[in-house]
Amino acid sequence: MIKFRAQSMLAIGIFCGLAGAQGLVHPGGWHTAADIARIRKAVGAGQEPVKSASARLLGSGPRADFRPSPLATVSRGTDNTGNANLAGNASQAYALMIKWVATNDLAYADAAIRVLDGWSGIFTRFTGTDARLGAGIYGNLFAQAAELAAYARPLWPNKARAQSMFRNVFLPLIVNFSQEQKPNGNWESAAISGVISMAVFLDDTVLFNGAVLYLQAGAGNGSINHYIINAQGQCQESGRDQPHAMGGIGHIVEAAETAWNQGVDLYSFNDKRLLAGLEYAAKYNLGNTVPFASHCDIYGKYCATSISPINRGQFSPIWEMAYNAYRRMGIAAPYSKQVRDRPGYAPETGNNDHPGFGTLTFNGATGSTVIVRPGGTGLIDGRGAASSPIASTQAGSGRIRNGSGRVYVEMGTLSAATFTIADVRGRILFNHLSSATGETPALPR
Repeated sequence: MIKFRAQSMLAIGIFCGLAGAQGLVHPGGWHTAADIARIRKAVGAGQEPVKSASARLLGSGPRADFRPSPLATVSRGTDNTGNANLAGNASQAYALMIKWVATNDLAYADAAIRVLDGWSGIFTRFTGTDARLGAGIYGNLFAQAAELAAYARPLWPNKARAQSMFRNVFLPLIVNFSQEQKPNGNWESAAISGVISMAVFLDDTVLFNGAVLYLQAGAGNGSINHYIINAQGQCQESGRDQPHAMGGIGHIVEAAETAWNQGVDLYSFNDKRLLAGLEYAAKYNLGNTVPFASHCDIYGKYCATSISPINRGQFSPIWEMAYNAYRRMGIAAPYSKQVRDRPGYAPETGNNDHPGFGTLTFNGATGSTVIVRPGGTGLIDGRGAASSPIASTQAGSGRIRNGSGRVYVEMGTLSAATFTIADVRGRILFNHLSSATGETPALPR
């Protein structure tokens, strides 16, 4: 049996020099404080497609008077007792928090907190042959909702109880990323994304880094190189069916998005291997021909000699997050864009497996402006978005971009001789000592 605790993977990562976070930012799941401000500004200004996406979200799904249906024990994969309750309430809690994001109406946040409180008050056991998969998927959505809820209501009375639920019910099932069952990669990637989301809400840097490092160097099917098996982008489950292939890569995107907001760039890992996987899946499901190499998974359990046409063209709600991640980095993703732009895809909805709602939450995300002041500090968040007001004494402005494990600042001509840029954790990204035009490398991030 292959087992890697988060601490073990952290040690491997330190030895190999792989990237990890040095401290966690909050809110720092899929949505930062800068994102929330951007979304509300776009909604308030009636900007499209954000306006239509907000209207669709607010006109459907759980309302501010929503009541949860928690249970003490849930099973998935055997008799499925209570599985619909848990799956539904997890996605509903997240949807309620996105309604709060769009409107700043605390009634939605309070409704999501009722859901979290209801489950954390009695939920103690998750059983069944598919419990690990459920723990990853539902725990992922629940933890992202909880991270936003804690930001909306800093004095949330039962926050610690919710954290105990994640530690004692969800995490024991997935802390080893489902390797015990030697599953297909979508199980492991769901577990990894769930662990990363929970780690942020728990403010557990060791847990977070263990999951990030498993994506980079893990032994199972869910690590980036084992799920996206070659530079052409073929996925471990491309020969199984298209929903599982898209689901597996979608969970990796979800993990990468949280990591990005914590200052870790998985989107660029191994020459943008994740992008290759997205483009391969998008291209094939749009009706194009793609190469396929006969392949068996890392465990030798799952083999395929041809790509599977099963459910071809049925797109999971992962493409707004995926496409916009590379768009904000200035990297083309033409087939992913075609999926995003297909008639009927937008406004993107959510489901019980993936967050969705990306037309509202990720459209227009640039995360690129930095404010530079003479002899002072321009604060940026984990994406590079300005987190301090523009001062009248600013010397100039520029753009942050991530690449090859480093952060760069692309500046225009500056009038000031010296300036400093630091991130919200106070780490100096770089000191600039002379006025210049061009690209100045920052410290490794």
